[in-house]
Amino acid sequence: MKQLTILYLMCAVLSALSAKAASAAKMAADGLDVSVISNEYGRVVISLEGARIMSWRDRMGQELLFMPDKKTADGQDWSHGGIPICWPWFGRQADVIHGFVRTKRFSVRRQTTDGVSLRYSLSVNEETSFPYAADLDVEIQLKDTLLIVMRTRNTGKEAFAYTCGIHPYFAVTGYSGLSFDGVEAKPFDCVDGMDKAFSRTTDGSFSVTDKVLKQTFSMRADGNSHVIVWTPGTVEPSNRNLKPDDMTKFIGFGPAFTKSAEAVVLKPGESHELSLRVSHSRQRD
Repeated sequence: MKQLTILYLMCAVLSALSAKAASAAKMAADGLDVSVISNEYGRVVISLEGARIMSWRDRMGQELLFMPDKKTADGQDWSHGGIPICWPWFGRQADVIHGFVRTKRFSVRRQTTDGVSLRYSLSVNEETSFPYAADLDVEIQLKDTLLIVMRTRNTGKEAFAYTCGIHPYFAVTGYSGLSFDGVEAKPFDCVDGMDKAFSRTTDGSFSVTDKVLKQTFSMRADGNSHVIVWTPGTVEPSNRNLKPDDMTKFIGFGPAFTKSAEAVVLKPGESHELSLRVSHSRQRD
């Protein structure tokens, strides 16, 4: 009985230490503080700066996202790669692309082997371009699918309007082998380097298939008005973090509330969710 009691206590201590290690932020090789989800379904690395997913590997260890060598952009321009979030606006405003949250530090609220919950709290007049009080919670879960949920809550005394988006950069092998579903048959020619916004489908489902890699990213989005397809095409972006040979290595494809749509309006105490669920499948030979 005594031995069983000692064994039980040892197991409890080891379990507590494992939980503490899982909830702690880690330091990546490039100096970024990150949170890591690692389980039987794969591995996800999330930067606490901007709550951006930096890496998503499947259970076989294959990287599914594009991430350039240079992870940050010069000046205030948009930084490409991984799965960044866009908040509190989508597009360009106040000379900043897709909002300022990508440079903000998130805190870890809780973490398990399956997921992590992050929060960024904004106080009144902290940002002149968006002088409102709000909490942005980002939930990321890795099981048989990758789930990302952005939850915005108005914590102030004044109503505000905002737009938002989730902006995946899926790794592909060029544009010629891509086919899209859930948007118009030929969304664009992948060479003009511009966003194309398509109204969401009734059930919010869409997908992109890389016929060369024989893989498909199938998605379901809720809380969005549009689906955005983007690539730099043959246009080399200036003041960004891409190299010329990066241009055809990814496709941007994700849900958003765009500035051309009616923005989300939240009264004090109200909240709104934008979610994206992604599954990855590979065609067998």
